[in-house]
Amino acid sequence: ALPLDGGVENPRCLGVISAAERPFWLGADPITDALIDSIRVVDPDKEPMFLKNRPAINVPSLVPSEFDPPETFPALGRARRIRHLVVFEGGRGE
Repeated sequence: ALPLDGGVENPRCLGVISAAERPFWLGADPITDALIDSIRVVDPDKEPMFLKNRPAINVPSLVPSEFDPPETFPALGRARRIRHLVVFEGGRGE
């Protein structure tokens, strides 16, 4: 599950971006060193040992019983809710 609802104070969104053409710099320099500074493994079958002392967070249902009317977010424009996702108007233009 992705907790994307940050409320009015912390709006969040999930998006995708891709290049229309291959970037000129891709492959210009060979990768000689690759170091992993940190790693985090999320395993739902293990007990979350570091989360026991954190307070629970209320989240909306992933399957709302009815569709919400379109909402307006001043910084983001109109949006509509489809199941547990919020879809913002705009995006890809032809």
